[in-house]
Amino acid sequence: FEKLLINNSSGVNQNQNVQVDQQLIFGTPGGILTTSGYKLINTNTAGVNDAVTGYSSTGFVNGTIRQYTIDAGTYYLPCGNAATYELATYEQISNTGLSYIDAFFTEDHTQIPSGGLTVNGQLISEFLDYGYWTITPQTGGTATYNVIVRSEGHSNGGGTPDLYSVVTNTGT
Repeated sequence: FEKLLINNSSGVNQNQNVQVDQQLIFGTPGGILTTSGYKLINTNTAGVNDAVTGYSSTGFVNGTIRQYTIDAGTYYLPCGNAATYELATYEQISNTGLSYIDAFFTEDHTQIPSGGLTVNGQLISEFLDYGYWTITPQTGGTATYNVIVRSEGHSNGGGTPDLYSVVTNTGT
């Protein structure tokens, strides 16, 4: 698709990979785009406020977004599950041989921190209990990046912001 408008409050289900070259638009009333094991492939590398627009708690992707990137750019990744909207912001500062990232949110209420993991000297005793993000670079590519993730749906949490952290695996 050149531009793809999702405007169905009942949602839309994919039955194959879908590529959007310019813009994915969630209209009013929006609708959840469920990828059903496939990918929404967004080749627009323009980033912020251009590649994906109109996303909200009533219009987002339930599944995997493959976002093509350029050397430096910021990309909104509005994913979630069938019931809850999550949002990740991926800011790529530089890359070597990286053309895209795959991103999705997994609902999982059972994650337990490994022993000895700390944030600002404080032992991490629990993860938020709703789920986690997976952001995976293209095989063979590397990047320097920042990521901001939003979490909704968890029943635990509290404390001060300096006790929250995004945990990454720098080996991949």
